[in-house]
Amino acid sequence: MPFRRHHVLIALTGSIALGLAAPAAQPAIGAPRADAPDPHARAGWWAFARGDEALSVAIDPLDGRLWEGTEGGGVVVWDTTGRTFQQHLFPNQPGLRSNTVYDIAFDPRNGDAWLATANGLTHVARATGWWTAYTPPSLAPSTPSAEVEIVPDGLPPFRVWSAVAVAPDGTLWAGVPEADRALDVSDASTLKTLSPDGGVVRRTPDGRWTWFPFHPDLEAGPRRSTVADLAVLGDGRIVIAHGRRGNTDVALTLYDPRTDRWSAIESVGPVGDVAKGPRTGQVMQLAVTPEPGGGESLWLATWSRGVYRWRDGRWSAFGRDGGAAEPSAGLCGDQVWAIAAAPDAVWVSCAARSGEDGAGVSRYDRVADAWRSIGTADGLPTGIVTAIAARPGGAFLGTDEPTTRHTGGIGVVPLRTDGGAPIIDAPLSTAVDGRTPAANETTAIVTDPQGRLWVGTRGAGLLGWDPRDGRWRQWTTASTGGALPGDAVGAVAVRGDHLWIASTRTRQGDGEDVDGGLAELDRATGAIVRTLRPAPGGLPSGQPSSLAVAADGRLFIGLGSASGGVGVDVHQGEGLAAFDPESNTWTIWDHSNGLGGDTVLGLAATPDAVWAALSYATDHSAAAKRVGGGVGALEAAQWRTWRTDDFGLNGFREESITGDVRAIAAGADGSVWAGTYRVDGKVVGHWPLVDATVNRYDPLSRAWRSATFPGDGWVAAIAHDSAGRVWLGTTRGLSGEFWRADEVRGDRDATMDKHDLAEGGIWLGRRIDGAWERLTGDDSGLPSRSVAALAVDESNGHVWVGTSDAGVAVFAGEEPYGPTDPGRPIGRDRSRLTYHVWLPAVQR
Repeated sequence: MPFRRHHVLIALTGSIALGLAAPAAQPAIGAPRADAPDPHARAGWWAFARGDEALSVAIDPLDGRLWEGTEGGGVVVWDTTGRTFQQHLFPNQPGLRSNTVYDIAFDPRNGDAWLATANGLTHVARATGWWTAYTPPSLAPSTPSAEVEIVPDGLPPFRVWSAVAVAPDGTLWAGVPEADRALDVSDASTLKTLSPDGGVVRRTPDGRWTWFPFHPDLEAGPRRSTVADLAVLGDGRIVIAHGRRGNTDVALTLYDPRTDRWSAIESVGPVGDVAKGPRTGQVMQLAVTPEPGGGESLWLATWSRGVYRWRDGRWSAFGRDGGAAEPSAGLCGDQVWAIAAAPDAVWVSCAARSGEDGAGVSRYDRVADAWRSIGTADGLPTGIVTAIAARPGGAFLGTDEPTTRHTGGIGVVPLRTDGGAPIIDAPLSTAVDGRTPAANETTAIVTDPQGRLWVGTRGAGLLGWDPRDGRWRQWTTASTGGALPGDAVGAVAVRGDHLWIASTRTRQGDGEDVDGGLAELDRATGAIVRTLRPAPGGLPSGQPSSLAVAADGRLFIGLGSASGGVGVDVHQGEGLAAFDPESNTWTIWDHSNGLGGDTVLGLAATPDAVWAALSYATDHSAAAKRVGGGVGALEAAQWRTWRTDDFGLNGFREESITGDVRAIAAGADGSVWAGTYRVDGKVVGHWPLVDATVNRYDPLSRAWRSATFPGDGWVAAIAHDSAGRVWLGTTRGLSGEFWRADEVRGDRDATMDKHDLAEGGIWLGRRIDGAWERLTGDDSGLPSRSVAALAVDESNGHVWVGTSDAGVAVFAGEEPYGPTDPGRPIGRDRSRLTYHVWLPAVQR
């Protein structure tokens, strides 16, 4: 349907609503542009992400709206009565620097919100709707921003913040999830030479910042460096919970601002007297309740010992299996993720013993002094509840998906008790009416000649976005009656009026593969017209993971997956297949007839050849060695293979493994670019913090040249834009995925994080041996450093970025997709601001 664009002026009050806008067209792909748009300009970027994987939820004390901090989906503010929402995403929302938000707290004086994010602290002023991010100079954006306030003194150089709390006088307290460096407390001679680390910061209402770091040789800060949660007691004391890391002899750290003194509450040990303290120092979250007779209780959610209550210096404990004290009937478990309190009840959520799944929630009736568990058998749509906002007569339960599934989460579950059986309402989800993509974990991305976007996901099937109506659509195995052979999509490719979709194997049942194959979709109707599953004489494997359309019209299908990729049975590929859709004929290649590696992770077609990114696979010998890998080229029906070190090809090589190439793309000048990685020494000791490497093949010299980016993982995607630049997307797979069980309040490998100093994201250059620019969230609008896919829209030059954890972003150049940044108003008065917005209008 034809459409035209209207340039309109919209007056907005308060925060920016995330409307969708269709940008003005740019010149088509062709000769390099002299006036190439600057990808460092945040205003040229826009992000799309689902906000249904909750890390924190909090109720606005003034208007009752529910704020949800998400993993990769920014901040979602819900009007729970009308079930409507506003989603605030980086870079769309000025003043927000990350779409992963761990904690939310409100200033009791004025209702201002404070956010602890994966990239700084953000303040949301209620009176003006202005968002401001606070950062130290070392982490400030490379270009000045009116919404980023640089704090030269008192704010430590930490990027990730895990917890926030606001005292009654408006003093902010914030903590970090881990120290930047390990402190060897066993060697006292080194302590005075070590820099202070971790801990908490304080911001007074007049804007003065003070850092209280952990250091075992000091008494002026918390006793452990990591901070999982913060709470403010009625007498003004600050309580710090430290999570699962570090010295677990210390259960809590307390600070009394009246005396400026720090103290600690020690664990009594696994068999200690629970009347004297908690039996563990692994305190995950805190809650405070006033008591009817005066005073208050402090509640502790612990990882392995249930729930503790501290009142007037006396301790009591609740556990399911006796780890805390006598078993408490109705408590959902001893591994407690989250805790929240309302005047009538205390709510907790529990993990299954493995920490990979959830065990639902429990409600403690403070009058009846009894627990009641609520789980999936009671109608709860999931047992994984990662955050709770308690309210009189019920709670809002923020949920997440299991680590083994990638379907996008279900959102926030409203639950009411009304003094009887729980009443569970439908989840509050942002993925309604196509307003957001169905999942944030993308794997493949392509545009078609009509400007429509097609996105493969790790477990939510195929997504489509049409700029004519700005809506997202979804195809899954269930919604297509099985026509889509699997919901883990490894690749998509446009061939004429159709779209080909490669679904990889993701599960097994009774020893048999139950999904994986190819689907052909009619782009005009959205119907799947052909499904191909593994069969003798046909598709040789249920794990197709790369696609390309050759000049002769054949569809080339690479088979096999890799670590950090999509699907199961990694590095167990079965070669490469070519399919002619018109004649239904197949041609198969593997190690036995010239292919240099049986795991084919990427494909690219040129007018006279098909190029393959080859990884290694297990051979068929009794020794079951892992062999092969490199770059392959099929030209004149013959394969040629370059292994690592052949004619300058740079990459990974170890024993019989000759390469692990993950991405490949062809340039307009006849060059071929291959993405891989290299590592000094054994890969096992470095993975995934290997050195991303890209190679360029010169067809004239018939040799390779390379560039390497230390510590950035591997080059997972390559694209060429209309300005003659090469875009390289790097990733570390899912190593950067955040989840409550294994991150801030869990047992994620801190050693890897401390050494993961590379920025990652996108590298941008014109020549293999020239200067490369890095794009990150600090100096552009890129919302994630884990890039899974890249595509350039040939109709307008826009660069689309698929991320592993934060949805989809687009660099549109001069014309942004949403409201442009109007600059900081004088006096921060945003009562009436005018934005330029592009909106599509259908021409009937």
